Amino acid sequence: RNLGYEICKLRYRAAVVHTYAGCHIRHIKSRVKHVIPHSLTGNVVLWCGGNNCSSQDAETVTEEYKELIEEVKVTAPASKITIISVPPRRHSELENYRIRQVNNNLHYLCAHDENLNLIDDVPTDYDLHFKSDCTHLNKRGTVYMANVVLRSLRKGFLVRRSRINL
Repeated sequence: RNLGYEICKLRYRAAVVHTYAGCHIRHIKSRVKHVIPHSLTGNVVLWCGGNNCSSQDAETVTEEYKELIEEVKVTAPASKITIISVPPRRHSELENYRIRQVNNNLHYLCAHDENLNLIDDVPTDYDLHFKSDCTHLNKRGTVYMANVVLRSLRKGFLVRRSRINL
């Protein structure tokens, strides 16, 4: 939730961040036209899907992600889209299985579309980067992700850390 503040604080003043706590991808898709200008030529960063993985199978989540990406492309055709991998959830093996499948699908999508970038460098140390709910980032995790996003936007290419097996 504080990721936008941290990005701006780290001297990336061009950032406009919209956060929608508790939303599913379809809710975010319905808001795209209202928050992204048609004339945008910069990056749109998408970090969502965790809430979907708690109640939907990976194929459904991936299809909703594809629809969201298409909505962004139609709304701001000159923009580049950066997707952040869905971080693992501590308390559910089923969710983590779905998350791994969704992330693999996102890798595939980004590898086959030059207007998509993937950030596959999400925090996985629950004690270090997450609040006690093991879902939301704490201050340290937020600063970590802000730096990862900024590095990606500045370099304009795929940011990956070693594959993480959940």
